[in-house]
Amino acid sequence: MYTKNNLIMYIIIGIVAVILDQLTKNWALTNLKGLAAVEIIPDWLYLTYVENKGAAFGFLESQSWLFVLISVVFLLIMSYILLKYRNHLGIFYKLTFIMMMSGALGNLIDRIRYGYVIDFIFSPLGGLYNFPVFNLADVYLTIVGIVIIVYLLFFDTEGRYVSPK
Repeated sequence: MYTKNNLIMYIIIGIVAVILDQLTKNWALTNLKGLAAVEIIPDWLYLTYVENKGAAFGFLESQSWLFVLISVVFLLIMSYILLKYRNHLGIFYKLTFIMMMSGALGNLIDRIRYGYVIDFIFSPLGGLYNFPVFNLADVYLTIVGIVIIVYLLFFDTEGRYVSPK
């Protein structure tokens, strides 16, 4: 069940996640734009500034309006689910939904502010695969999405996505 304190905690978590995303993107804009990639861990982790006008791999480039629309619809649907089922969803789902919303909001802010998303983290995975350049908001969306899928497939076998009450 939501109490005033729980609601404030979820809001704070979401705000902190968005602020971290925006701070790291601002850092990348200020310190990486126009420079060559900075090697952090050879063959594994680089920092490089990219203006992503599409989705992953530049898919649907220059369709920023479409991604703004998708993000807004996603945020509205997630907000509706969290509000409607607030007394039934367990803390796991509430936190993962908040982090997904934070990721979507972080990238939405970029699209509205700049017309593109600032990406700056690159990993060629030791030469195995050149993963697309990404940012902290993408990490929230990807990791949380994977965690939810794994949880649903292997740990929530009886549909216990709701709290006991």
